[in-house]
Amino acid sequence: MSDSSGTPSDSRFGLLSILPTVGFLTVLSTAPLLYAFALSFQKYKLTSPGQHPFIFLDNYAKVVDSYHFEAAITNTLVFTVGAVVFVFVISLIFSLALNERFRGCGWLRILILIPWAIPEMASALVWRWIYDSHFGVLNALLVYVIPVFDSYQSWLGNPVYAMPAILVPQIWKEIPLCVLLFLTGYSTIPQSLYEAAKIDGANAFARFRRITIPMLKPIIQIILVYETIMGIASFAYVYILTGGGPGDATTTLSWYTYMASFSFADFGQGAAIAVIMSIISLIFIALYFRLIPTRRFGAVGV
Repeated sequence: MSDSSGTPSDSRFGLLSILPTVGFLTVLSTAPLLYAFALSFQKYKLTSPGQHPFIFLDNYAKVVDSYHFEAAITNTLVFTVGAVVFVFVISLIFSLALNERFRGCGWLRILILIPWAIPEMASALVWRWIYDSHFGVLNALLVYVIPVFDSYQSWLGNPVYAMPAILVPQIWKEIPLCVLLFLTGYSTIPQSLYEAAKIDGANAFARFRRITIPMLKPIIQIILVYETIMGIASFAYVYILTGGGPGDATTTLSWYTYMASFSFADFGQGAAIAVIMSIISLIFIALYFRLIPTRRFGAVGV
């Protein structure tokens, strides 16, 4: 479609403008996935270079029958659900506080982004020092400042503490971005809705439940999807802090993928585990889209 001068319409011009970028990003994101999917059906061991026969579902069968698989699935689900729930709740509380106008609010909005800006490996090393069983600051705090324990604890060597120990840094790092997303969502909500609700006699909780939450559904969906993917794929904290231990207490699917691919030099099984991780992520995403519709309401009842 063109105007009288023969130039393309605005919509067509916009589509043509973004088409190269969309095509490049599509290839960039899907090509590794397709390669991993194809690799998962091959016997691809670095100890047998040049020999990559097609073995269909053998890699998946070996992965599922492995001693580590059940622990990896369980730990991944516990880690992911824990991270998503705590990040969501804490971020919502912080964002509600930062959405209010008070002295120093602007500085707090900047400072809260610091954990997210720190590289994940650097963050993991900092937390390793905090958890150290000999001179860690957490032990010093809980023994001398707040006397909860009589002696230093092995946070990373105790199966009871190991999973919370890797979960806390994940929550700490992911909260800032989610707070920022919530704050962005609040800015899109028309103030006239709150004013109308106040006139109708709705209290603060009613306004939050019937206006804020429904209007934030697109943001909530984005946060849940993103944090689920980050939780399932999280690797640095397991790698730096616990190495999947003690025993298999923190063996996650991401760690299992690393072990299969690089410790046992079996890229076929590593790719199979990666495909399983992708399937789990897609199940969660489909569930979110099913349970949290993002249709925006023109009016919200109170």
